[in-house]
This record gives sequence, structure tokens and C-alpha cells, in this order.
Amino acid sequence: MGKKLILLLILYLSFHCLARCQELLSDKELEGQKKYKSIAEAMQEPSKVYILDLYNAHLKEIPLNISNFINLQQLFLGSNKLKTLPSAVFSLNKLQLLHLKENHIKEISSEIGNLTNLQNLDISSNKFQNLPHALFSITTLIKLDIGNNSLKVISPEIGNLINLKKLVLKNNEISVIPPEISKLIHIEKLELNNNQIKELPPEIGNLKNLKELNLENNKLTSLIPELFNLTNLTLLNLNDNQIDVLPPEICQLKNLPKLSLARNKLTSIPPEIKKMSALKELDLTDNPISKADIAKLKKLIPKCKIIFSLQ
Repeated sequence: MGKKLILLLILYLSFHCLARCQELLSDKELEGQKKYKSIAEAMQEPSKVYILDLYNAHLKEIPLNISNFINLQQLFLGSNKLKTLPSAVFSLNKLQLLHLKENHIKEISSEIGNLTNLQNLDISSNKFQNLPHALFSITTLIKLDIGNNSLKVISPEIGNLINLKKLVLKNNEISVIPPEISKLIHIEKLELNNNQIKELPPEIGNLKNLKELNLENNKLTSLIPELFNLTNLTLLNLNDNQIDVLPPEICQLKNLPKLSLARNKLTSIPPEIKKMSALKELDLTDNPISKADIAKLKKLIPKCKIIFSLQ
């Protein structure tokens, strides 16, 4: 009887240890983990490596033995000289964070779809012109940064990433935003600045949780009515476009503290702007608005700082 109890105890402990090994550490638990700074150091105790920071390590390629870090959850590979990623990286199925910014990577294998726990992916400042379909199958993603690349098209599959809260697409060559972006119902921050966007899809108005929208330096000539359904916006940057009319519906953005409209083609501001009770700063720099109209505007919204330059 005693031997059976001991055997059962051993089996229980073995199962418990195995289950624990398969679990992901919480953010709080990760804060207490050592951050390894080199492959050599990490290889001394590979099963204990949860965070590997190889930022600016002058890497031209990633050692294949990186696959030994079976518990790795955060991998920082930014500011290196990487051109490709080996399959070994995509075998790290516990990865929650993968930073690859500031490298020379042109494409990523479809094996990236194996990273089914990935929440934070930064591939900014590389040489991407296209993205693999498998990327859009990682529905665990919460933050995705694809800024500073050479993307011209965003796949409609972007709508599959329904848990995204932050999406960065700035500094690309994007001209069209697919209507499927409306499926990103949890998105809070959307950076589309420095692209070639001429118009927004009406479906953007469905992003009710959006707080920050940056559209600076695009080719917008007008603002669609649906934009003003985004009543939770606390940041709206429309600088450096070609907008010539600000619709009166702008007043629906009652939580907006700052409205950036510098370097557009506005000749007037609708009086409805006085209903924007949270507005503290209005940037109208380099718009063809007369001195008289600026004076009227100051009386209309006396508590708002107006930044302007007379032409």
C-alpha cells in the first residue's frame, strides 16, 4: 500500500511539474525574471530563460540553438543586421513578445503562424513590401507595429486580428485602408501617419474604443461623417493634409482635448466647435484663415489655446 502511495505521489508531482512547465508566466512573474543579454550566458541554463535581450548585439544571423530556450516568452532582436529569421525562432511557441525592429528583413516565413501565444510583434524599420498570410492568423496579437517599411497594401485579413489594441502602420506607402479594419473592435491606438491615404473607409466609424488616431501627412482632401462617430477620441492628428472644409459634425468629438489641423487648406472653422467642451488646444498653423476669423474664433472658444499663423 505504501509503495502505491509513493508511486501516486511521484506521478502527481511529475504531472504538476509538467503542467507548470507548459504554463506561461504572467506579466508580474516575468518582471521578476532575469533578462539574459547573450546567447552564451543563456545557454548555461536554457530552461530558465524567459527573457532574452539581444538588442544591438551586432547580429547578422540568429544561432540555431535559440530553439533550446523552450520557455522563452520575450525575445528582443532590434537594431541588429538580420536579413532572415531561421525556423528555430518559430519553434519558440511560448513567445508572447517578439521585437525585430531596425533590421534588414524583407520577408518572414509563414511559420510565424506557429507563434500562437504572440501578443506583441514589432517588425518596424525593416524592408517589408508584403506580409505573410499566416501573420493574420495570430489572433492573440494585442500590439502590432509595422511602421517604417515599404508596404503599399494592407490585406483585408487585418480584420482577423480582433484582439488588437494598438496598430502602427506609419511611414509606409499605403494608399487604401481596407473596410475590414472595422473588425478591430478593441483597437485603442491607430497610427496611419506618413502614408498616401486619400480617403478613409466609412467602416472606420465602427471603432468605438479608438482613443488615438494619427493621420498626419497623408493626402486627405475631406473628412467623412463616420469619422465623427469616434466619440472616445482623445487624440486626432490631421496635420499636413489637403483638407479644405471642417464639417460641423466635428462637435461630436466631445472628449477631444487637442485637435491638430496644421498645414491644410482651411479658410474657416464651423461655429459648432464651441460644443467641444474638452477642447484645450486647436492647431491651425499655416491655414489660409483670415485675421478676422481667428478673432471670432477666440471669442467663440475663449478657454481654448489657438495656434495659428496669418498668411
